[in-house]
Amino acid sequence: MNESKFVILGGGMVAGYAAKQLVELGLQPGELAIVSADNSVPYERPPLSKGFLAGKDTEEAIRINSEGFYAKHGIELKLECEVTAVDPKRRRLSLKSGDDFRFNKLIIATGARPRTLNISGAKLRNVCCGACAEGNRGHDGSE
Repeated sequence: MNESKFVILGGGMVAGYAAKQLVELGLQPGELAIVSADNSVPYERPPLSKGFLAGKDTEEAIRINSEGFYAKHGIELKLECEVTAVDPKRRRLSLKSGDDFRFNKLIIATGARPRTLNISGAKLRNVCCGACAEGNRGHDGSE
């Protein structure tokens, strides 16, 4: 079983800023894990549509913290990790993989999922979700 003193559930903007704030408040290496279904480190959602998709910003530029920030501060990133249940009484997350993850303190920062269109053509190759960086790599057909 995995465990961490602090766990942030979710990988959006709030997760990135919460990690940064905990570091500023004296977080010690190994005390924090971010458990996220996303496949990338937390990033700014507004610049995704205004800069990244327009080709003005790089993926690194819209991240709240660099990937190196998490390693430098001993923050465990559990990406592409889905949580199926939260048991606050037992201080435990149940993961889709069948594993459990224990915590002392939990920050729930799951955010929201964008609404998608249920219309003909919505799943075509160049139709992208405006709120998902991972879904928009190569949005111009370059990758």
